[in-house]
Amino acid sequence: MFFNNSKPKQFNYKPRFYNAQKDALEQRIKMQEISENQTEEERIRIKMQNDWERQRSKRKSEKKSWSHLLILLALAALIFYIIFR
Repeated sequence: MFFNNSKPKQFNYKPRFYNAQKDALEQRIKMQEISENQTEEERIRIKMQNDWERQRSKRKSEKKSWSHLLILLALAALIFYIIFR
């Protein structure tokens, strides 16, 4: 009654780890297994889709880096203007 001897709350936390290389390897193995049963036309279509996705992600990263560069240049110009006006 005077003492509360309850146990601390237990959590079911399970840490997660994402390994991109392992995921890519598993996908390539899966694609290889699938490609054994496909026609040449289907293989070419899948390869083109993968290439286009790779190019799209590359363009996205290039666009992002350009926007970061422009922001940094604008900040540098603003600081330069404030200091030397």
